[in-house]
Amino acid sequence: MSEFRSISRSLTMNIRTLLHFEGIFKLLTVVLAVPIYTGFFRLTMWLSGYHYLTAENLLRFMIHPAFIICFSLVLVLAVLYTMLDMGAVIYNLHKSFVGERTDVFHTFLYTVREMGTALRTRKKRLVLASVFLILPIFGIGFLPAVTGNLLVRDFLIKRIGRHWYFLVLFILLYFLDVVFFFHQMYTYQIMILEDSDFHEALRRSIRLGKGRRIWDAVIYMGVLLLCYAAYAVLIGLAMLIAMALEHILRPTSLVNPISTSLMLSITTVGMILFASWTAPMSCGCISSLYYFHKKEKQAEIPGRACVECRANIPFLRRHMTLVKFMELLFFGVSLAICGIYLFQVYTVRMNPRIEYLHQLEVTAHRGASKFYPENTMSAFVGALELGADWIELDIHLSKDGRIYVMHDASLHRTCGVRERGWNLSWEELAKLDAGRWFSREFKGEPIPLLADVIDFAKENKIRLNIELKPSKQEKGLEETLVNLLVEKEFIPECVVTSQSYHSINKVKRLREDIKTVYVMGYAYGNLPKLASADAFSINMSSVSRTLVRRVHNAGKEIYVWTVNKRYNIEDMIAMNVDNIITDDVSLAKKIVGETRTSNALHEYVRWLHKWFR
Repeated sequence: MSEFRSISRSLTMNIRTLLHFEGIFKLLTVVLAVPIYTGFFRLTMWLSGYHYLTAENLLRFMIHPAFIICFSLVLVLAVLYTMLDMGAVIYNLHKSFVGERTDVFHTFLYTVREMGTALRTRKKRLVLASVFLILPIFGIGFLPAVTGNLLVRDFLIKRIGRHWYFLVLFILLYFLDVVFFFHQMYTYQIMILEDSDFHEALRRSIRLGKGRRIWDAVIYMGVLLLCYAAYAVLIGLAMLIAMALEHILRPTSLVNPISTSLMLSITTVGMILFASWTAPMSCGCISSLYYFHKKEKQAEIPGRACVECRANIPFLRRHMTLVKFMELLFFGVSLAICGIYLFQVYTVRMNPRIEYLHQLEVTAHRGASKFYPENTMSAFVGALELGADWIELDIHLSKDGRIYVMHDASLHRTCGVRERGWNLSWEELAKLDAGRWFSREFKGEPIPLLADVIDFAKENKIRLNIELKPSKQEKGLEETLVNLLVEKEFIPECVVTSQSYHSINKVKRLREDIKTVYVMGYAYGNLPKLASADAFSINMSSVSRTLVRRVHNAGKEIYVWTVNKRYNIEDMIAMNVDNIITDDVSLAKKIVGETRTSNALHEYVRWLHKWFR
């Protein structure tokens, strides 16, 4: 064991170069992988003719030729990516072993050259199949991110757990894969460092690990467990910070969204780091074992010649400052792009149309109406602070054709005036008090104009659910709304909803690219036949799993109102609805946030919380 530790320490000479390379390589991977994955996914759905994937059509989608072809291409890219990653680690560690320093450029040049050699040489090409087979073991860092997700776990339980023979077959295949992995774990090192073809490298790998495979497995799994432990400590620290924030913010309504967002952000970043570094750590561990067994069996260890990478690049030598600056610039731009991706994932702007993978969104009903007077700017600012994804509001048309925000046609309930809004000009409406009815604290709160709310939403990157309240007296409401949305360039960031199908049909005829939602107190019949509705907003009591699946299969979304209790929110999440409209944004965001983390993580957080209490 001391000899193994000594060898591992001797491989650290180029650790800074390796860290530098891995940082750039992983950032580049994220920057390129997201558009590639999105493009493949959209192309596959378009070619296969599917608009939305649910439990009922997922299997048919997966056996469609378009999916098989695109998925095979993605697997090939994953294999090539893993080969590049392994090659970089092997090159850097062997340079360290022979006492030579290297740099990022030569690391990249060498790994690309070796991968090209493997692809061109017929006797080495089988390594592609070998790397593919070891991916489930080598990429074990991704397992918590996939199987830990509650929705994916539910899918696995429903589709595999019901049939015991599938589960037995899955376990058997995974066991055989583990056995194969530990028999051929040195194959790639031998191919690169000893310039062997695949079959010879496989035979040498089996001989090299003979009699030591259990010990190798213990060492290898121990390294991975250390990675898991580091990740668990990171989550524990995040939990402590979240608990400290709970004590600081307990008097306010911000405690739930802030602590949930903090936990989610640290969990996401931690999982990305863990998944990114598992493969290099695994390959480093295997290289250390390779050198250990070579010394133990007194076998010849390859020297400097096997990792020679001659490259005459005088420009780089003369302009190293410029090269370093370009590397830093690339690093910063890549980090910014990754930040944008994370923001899009968190705000559900980057959301696959898959029942088991989509993230439920939260809409603040009339703003944060639990804590502020409904449909006022105070309520909308409160909704933003509580972390709502959307703000739902209601609109009417004044006598002089201005769109103002209010739920009732009558001004009596919220403004104390026995009059209808359409009988007053905007100048008269602007003088009314829309806050005193809720609390003296909000005395003087004005009725907002929709134009002002749109400006607020654009400035703060929050989307609006604009509900039309049409009446015979408010002629031209739909036309005025569409013109305003076009003028403000706000069409992509809003949905227009109404309980009047005639009204949303009219909006759709005026501008086809406006997303429309039909609001219903109860649902019966074939909803997808209502072509002018891109989505449906349904009373919670009328929602069922069958209805959700039918709507999703038609390529449309389903919103649910008004969901305020924990058990109701959990039921809606279980039914895979797309959006819940609620008065209690903080509670909804907390529950939705819990479902976005792994079940194991959530239990760990609960245990920590209980222990510290």
